[in-house]
Amino acid sequence: KKVAFSAHPHLDPHRGELYNFGLSYGARGTQLCTFKLDRAGHLTKLRRAALPYMTFLHDYGLSQNWMGFVISPVKGSMTKMLLGLESVFEGFRSIPGGCSELILLSRDGRQERRFEIAPQDPAHVIAAREEGDEFILDTAIPGPWEEYRTPFANFRDDPFACFGKNRVWRCRVNLRTGKVKEHELFRLPGDFPRADERLAMHEIRHVYFAAAPSWGRTGLLSAISSLDMETGDCQTFDFGHGQVVSEAVFAPDASRSEENAGWLLSLVYDPVRRASDCVVLDAQRVQEGPVCTYRLPVSAGLTFHGSWSAEGP
Repeated sequence: KKVAFSAHPHLDPHRGELYNFGLSYGARGTQLCTFKLDRAGHLTKLRRAALPYMTFLHDYGLSQNWMGFVISPVKGSMTKMLLGLESVFEGFRSIPGGCSELILLSRDGRQERRFEIAPQDPAHVIAAREEGDEFILDTAIPGPWEEYRTPFANFRDDPFACFGKNRVWRCRVNLRTGKVKEHELFRLPGDFPRADERLAMHEIRHVYFAAAPSWGRTGLLSAISSLDMETGDCQTFDFGHGQVVSEAVFAPDASRSEENAGWLLSLVYDPVRRASDCVVLDAQRVQEGPVCTYRLPVSAGLTFHGSWSAEGP
């Protein structure tokens, strides 16, 4: 049977294995399906976990032994979407008073553990790792789901006030005692976090975001920010009102050894030219802006996720 492939596969750079998941909606309810691909591209199905309702799940965290999923209190109606009565974003609504659930599925497919956590709406994952008995998950939590439904359903006319209200959130779960600790680390007006993928499953200090130039700023994301997860310091370069920035992908510089030694690659839509620019920024000096700009003759559209390969096509 075929499986859905989410937009957020995660690579174990040590084993060369790519892990991902998909959701299965149907008469038997909603199921979370996990799988992995080896270096040769062979797919192995790992586990199917039942979810309590039809929900919106976009990303997860990969650690040394676990795949961590945050199930948000957001419930959808498949009937209305299939009948064309509502768009996908309109079809999902927040559950009043609902909590979130952290589901941990072991990478070998044998174990499943569940923990109740504070309510958080569908979020992008910054990083996951393990320290002793603890599983640690950092996420970029957006504003309330209800603030996202309208902009995405009416994207042509909405001012998009929702993007500039994200929070960096940390959840620590003690796998031995079952105790959960959660707290907000920083407020950051951005989304689409990326880091050096060579550091996957380890503590990451430098994270890069497509961002708004200031907290609560209305409009699509027009800036790129670098956040120091240790100090909270943030560097930002704003491309200007009306410019639309896509996710900033980190490409390491082999000639330098620091964690943030490398380049950020992004596509920026220019509404004046009605075309996109491919920009390159020094990840250590984001506030100085692009060191290189290549003006594409066409629009690449609003892209979301990408990858960097030093080996080329």
